[in-house]
Amino acid sequence: TGDGWDFTNNHLGVEGDWYMAGSARYPQLQMQNTLAKTFGIKTVDDLQLIDIDLTGHYFLANDIDASATSRWNYTDDINQDSTADDPGYLGFSPIALITDSDPIGDTTFDGIPFTGVLDGRGYTVNNLWIDREYQHYVGLLSYTSGAIVKNIGLTDSTILGRSYVGAITGYSGENSVANTVF
Repeated sequence: TGDGWDFTNNHLGVEGDWYMAGSARYPQLQMQNTLAKTFGIKTVDDLQLIDIDLTGHYFLANDIDASATSRWNYTDDINQDSTADDPGYLGFSPIALITDSDPIGDTTFDGIPFTGVLDGRGYTVNNLWIDREYQHYVGLLSYTSGAIVKNIGLTDSTILGRSYVGAITGYSGENSVANTVF
């Protein structure tokens, strides 16, 4: 915090005025998540803000061009082998993903799953880039439980992960429903 700005980030978005959602390159007002729920997700930045409320009901308001994600989240060590000699971009941070710092072989999901509703209304997310070859639970949504994901498409995208990898969801847990995803 500084000068009265509250940057508290508790992953549920119930504290603070500002939030650094997943791949956000700058803090965003938590109110923007409320606007996305009310008026629809219109940009890839709006899509990333789902991280603020993993229980919310969201819908796409139009097709989303996610090509900018190919330049999101620069790292000096994309292979995560501590050599810092292999720079690259990790891209979009899968919604509900907590950075997996578990030892190799541990595939336990340590985060909070997406339990809300994502209705694409027949629209698509195009050119999404996720390069998380050393992380588990990789997809637009990393892990769902009791969620409803419907009427959404993902086209011309690159999604790389270690295990539990899918285009829309990395892992669909208990009672999740995926209907008309393309």
